[in-house]
Amino acid sequence: MGSTYFVYVIHELSLHQIELMIRRIIIICRVLRFSTRLRIFKEVRMDGRDSSIAYTHKPFSRLLTNDRMAPLFLFMSSPEMIFSKLSLAKAVTLNSNAFEVTHGIDIWKYSAANPSFNELFAKSMAPLDSAHVSLVLENYPAVFEGISCLVDVGGGNGTVLRILVKACPWIVRAINFDLPHVVSLSGGGDDAVSSKLGATCFPKFQVATLCWLWYISLIEYFSKLIVQQLNMAYEEEEQAKDYVQKCIFKAFELYMMRCAINLGIPNMVENHPVGAVTLPELSSALDCKPSLLHRVMRYLTHHGIFKEVKTGDQEDSPVGYSQTAVSCALLKDNFAPIILLESSPESVASFLRLDAFLTSKNSDISAFEAANGADVWKYNAANRSFSELLNEGMACVAKFTVSNVIEDCADVFEGINTLVDVGGGNGTTLRAIVKACPWITRAVNFDLPHNVSSFSSNCEDRIEHVGGDMFVSIPSADATFLMSVLHDWDDESCVKILKNCGEAIPKGSGKVIIVDIVVDDDKDVNDTDNLNKKNRRDYHMALDIVLMTHTSKGKERTWKEWTKVLTSAGFTRHTIKHLAAAPQSVIVAYPSTSI
Repeated sequence: MGSTYFVYVIHELSLHQIELMIRRIIIICRVLRFSTRLRIFKEVRMDGRDSSIAYTHKPFSRLLTNDRMAPLFLFMSSPEMIFSKLSLAKAVTLNSNAFEVTHGIDIWKYSAANPSFNELFAKSMAPLDSAHVSLVLENYPAVFEGISCLVDVGGGNGTVLRILVKACPWIVRAINFDLPHVVSLSGGGDDAVSSKLGATCFPKFQVATLCWLWYISLIEYFSKLIVQQLNMAYEEEEQAKDYVQKCIFKAFELYMMRCAINLGIPNMVENHPVGAVTLPELSSALDCKPSLLHRVMRYLTHHGIFKEVKTGDQEDSPVGYSQTAVSCALLKDNFAPIILLESSPESVASFLRLDAFLTSKNSDISAFEAANGADVWKYNAANRSFSELLNEGMACVAKFTVSNVIEDCADVFEGINTLVDVGGGNGTTLRAIVKACPWITRAVNFDLPHNVSSFSSNCEDRIEHVGGDMFVSIPSADATFLMSVLHDWDDESCVKILKNCGEAIPKGSGKVIIVDIVVDDDKDVNDTDNLNKKNRRDYHMALDIVLMTHTSKGKERTWKEWTKVLTSAGFTRHTIKHLAAAPQSVIVAYPSTSI
């Protein structure tokens, strides 16, 4: 019956509708593929090895249901909370809090003025309230004995008080006391619990419980409470705990790195004469309140981003902050640009719209476009500051990747006198290649006009900057080079680009050099036996989601998908070599008449 109905529906759909449906299924599959890779869900066979694949719960995914931790995750990943973290550096310099700097008012006034945020805030606290008060009742039940009247100060939606009244039948009257906009969500009196509006004065009762009056940015305290309620009786319990902590902590590490970069702390420490900067020195140089800066540096040192050292040989020498391998990576000429790009408001806003993109009827509009009003290419062309950030971010990754290409696959450039880097950005990649390959006499950095307009060609470095459109034509050369370009486009667009590359190179001796991700489809990798392969695949899955978010058509491809695209573009032979210390691979494609 179901199969017959499905065939009937397909018959009634237009070709365009069928294409959209197929695209939607593919997109959802990519999301689930990444989720299973992170061990959030579990992939199972319905009936035997060759049967259909289904997805089932694991301990972590059970936490994401609406009646458990979903409200907390939604609250902490809400635009209001996420964008507050992006303003932390500015807040430190202003001696203020990030939420107020971002939204103009503190979190309490904002909550009062915005009902939807207020409701989400209240719901997010309920799972923590339930977990915490249950622990109190389990470990200290005697504290409530003899109490007939109780008021919960700052009790939110009344979750705590309901649990207490149920566990302590001798409490004949209880009041949930909170701000008016908060208690409006409590649903009124039930049994012995009633709600009371308040601001500065408390009702007179025998005992007042001062619960939950913590500031929302104390995320480390939250995560401990979350972990405490994971009392699962099967072997994956530890994995679930790890993933809860990972989801909450990892994003905040990125925001704190962004804060340090925006404040200039890594470069300040790097350039200090003694190699370690004290808190007073940092505070004075940044004009920041020492108490706020101390908390920032405490977090960064706790996570190994900086380290505390003595600044002198004396026992009473002050403690300073010095570099680690991680903080060195945050220098402006290292990985700072890509961190600033991926934590930029434009990028973060795109990820917050990913769920809307997945359920949208128009999958041609990417999450980036939905969040920022234009697709990433048009937005890049119209916003110079974002264009510079994107170019700098791509350049720092390119510098790392191309050094690995030259080290592992320098032979692919042998015999090439002229080379075109298609989508070469600011020319970082081409400069590295030309420096390593002195036999290349002419190199063309080919990109959109607004990307290369600020660069001047230099005969000394043999690089010429040319603006154009790779979908129209590509300058002629012995070989064309594309690094992290084709993964931004669908198969049809890639075929068009590759055909233009084929027309730009000699038919007998030319070649196209592609540096891009080749997704490993081996799902049976033993994580303990092949950690490098696991890490490579983790990176591939994550970057595929980044592409889904920033573009409507981009994706990472398996070697079978690469073969299909290259063959469709007229390249009948190609080789693939994985880089040893980078997640990319080098694909060399030859036209049908090449040797």
